[in-house]
Formats: sequence, structure tokens, C-alpha cells
Amino acid sequence: MPLSPDGARVLVWEQASERDHRLVIVSRSEEAEATLAPLIADTAVGRLSPDGRWIAYQPSVDGIYVSPFPNVDDGRWQISRDRAQMPLWGPSGSELFYVSSDDRLMSVSVSVAGDDSFAPGNPEVVFESISTFGLLAHTFDISPDGKRFLMIEEAPTDETERPRLVVVQNWAEELEHLVPRER
Repeated sequence: MPLSPDGARVLVWEQASERDHRLVIVSRSEEAEATLAPLIADTAVGRLSPDGRWIAYQPSVDGIYVSPFPNVDDGRWQISRDRAQMPLWGPSGSELFYVSSDDRLMSVSVSVAGDDSFAPGNPEVVFESISTFGLLAHTFDISPDGKRFLMIEEAPTDETERPRLVVVQNWAEELEHLVPRER
């Protein structure tokens, strides 16, 4: 759930039926109950820019778009023209990443002037292949310094061995057992 930089609002995906879904804003102030306000119809994924002024989103139609936040009706810029998905802002807010329809991780530089001028650059390939698993959730993220990516990748499968998932609970105790502290 993307949280606004001021911590007062959260973007949530609301699905009323298989064909009726939208992004909504959940707001809460200290003196009021949480409120729910529709934001963008027919959209499943949205990410706020680091400064909270812009939202990148993936509507059901083709492409990734950017609009001012929270006043999304004040403008709309198309970032990608293909069936792209998973928009993600770089830590500085001057770069937007997404996965293209052919599963390449793309980067678009963006410049912002004043309160309402948004200008996307040309998309560039960052990685030739990225796993998406057909999910709406992100399978990648970027480090706070913007220099490294963390990605979920499909493990190569051996026909004789089934894929497995290992869950480690109480890992701190396990680490202490394996590597005891010197006293």
C-alpha cells in the first residue's frame, strides 16, 4: 500500500467485482475517522512520487500514466504506449520505472517545473528481462540510494526436483545458535 510522504493518506485498490475496480484514498486525521475517497476508476496499481505530488498508475487500458496527486483530473501524461505494468518511482522522483509488455524493465526520466508542469523523457531499457509472474504486485524494488535493484526471479527448475519454499521463523535465535557471540 503506497503511503503518502506526510503519512496522512494511503492508496488502496478496491475491487467491487471482477470488472469493477479502482484506486481509492484512505485518509485519516487525528480529529476524524478514516475516510475513503475514489481516486482513479478502472485502475489496479498506483504509486506516489517521493514528494507526493504525482501518481503513476496502470489503468486497464494500455500504458502507464502520471497525474497530479491528489487532483488527478488536473492532467494526465502517458508514459508508455504498450501494455506496461508495475510503475515505480526512483528515490529522487526524477525517474520512473515500469515493466514493458515484453517483460523488460524500462526507465523514463521525468522533469517537473513549477506546480503543474510534467515532462517525461524517452523510455530506456534497464534490464532485458524481468519476471512478473502475471501479478499485479511488484516483483522488483529499488534501493533508497537508487543504485541497486531487488528482484524476484523465477528459479530454474530441474525436472526431477520440485520447486520449494523455505520459511525461516525465529531466524535471530537460529543465527545465535549457528554463530554464537563471543563473550
